[in-house]
Amino acid sequence: MKKVLVSILLCTVLCSYSVCAFAEDASIMRIASITSARADSYEYICETMFRDLINKYTNSTVKAEYYPASQLGSTAELAEAVGLGTVQSTLGLGYDIYANLEPLCLILCMPYLFRDYEHFRALLENSDSVIGEITEKLANDSDILVFGHIYRSARVTITNGKGIKTPDDFKGMVIRSPESTVNVKWLEAMGASPVTITWGELYTSLSQGAAQGAENSITTITDSSLQDIVEFCSETNHMMPVNVITVNKIWFNSLTTEQQQAIRKAAKEVTAYSWNAFREPINTSWEAFKKAGVTCIRADEIDFDAFQKQSANVYKYFVKEGYFTEDQYNRILNMKY
Repeated sequence: MKKVLVSILLCTVLCSYSVCAFAEDASIMRIASITSARADSYEYICETMFRDLINKYTNSTVKAEYYPASQLGSTAELAEAVGLGTVQSTLGLGYDIYANLEPLCLILCMPYLFRDYEHFRALLENSDSVIGEITEKLANDSDILVFGHIYRSARVTITNGKGIKTPDDFKGMVIRSPESTVNVKWLEAMGASPVTITWGELYTSLSQGAAQGAENSITTITDSSLQDIVEFCSETNHMMPVNVITVNKIWFNSLTTEQQQAIRKAAKEVTAYSWNAFREPINTSWEAFKKAGVTCIRADEIDFDAFQKQSANVYKYFVKEGYFTEDQYNRILNMKY
């Protein structure tokens, strides 16, 4: 009888330990990003702000841990990880990457779809628009919740050998593309030869000539010091990127109502901060290019009419392939704001 009581007591202790251990693990929020861990980086500041606000608003009952600089994986790997729940949150990834999980995301990445930053913001903040359809699909099909955005500058093009002013200038050039179908298709439409290279490997690839150029937000480019190894930077402004603040749905639903509200509040504040702050680093980045001796080809030298004309077939390809409809595209193109 004594042995039975001891066994029951031992099982009770072990079960209690397991429950406590599970609760402790559930409160840990691993936030993963590919953003460079530079203290003066605008995106790094936004991402650390998200971590700090979560710890503050939850009184550290949710222990937010931040892993920048691709410590927990590449862009595609992190998008999958937040869906699987192996990380609880991702930052530093755009909708082009989440399109690998939900194809409709690609509509936000179509070249020259948005007239300006205000047009883009109006769409992202209107849950009755296409963005509502996207977030619903991500939540229902991939267990990914979208809680906010970190605004970024329009994508520019960096090159060695020659600068880019017209689509014809791309012909014959090997240009790095992220793990994104739309970026590949756009570069192909321009006549370039896209090559998929992870962002962490790009500096070496450009230095060794494995690629002759790349395209991204200018702040992301200077955060990685690529101005030190390229000759030209062209303000092509071909896509309007944004980094998405995402959280795994299953993990999030395991939290208390108070913890959930705190995370939503943190994401909302980071989104508001980024909208007010993202333009200043753009000017700083252009100055960094000039200081490094890079030839800067600004918007007034770019043949945007030629770029828009040659880009038109890109969205038509994705409509034909069933990623989104012509109606969805036109609703964004013609929306009032």
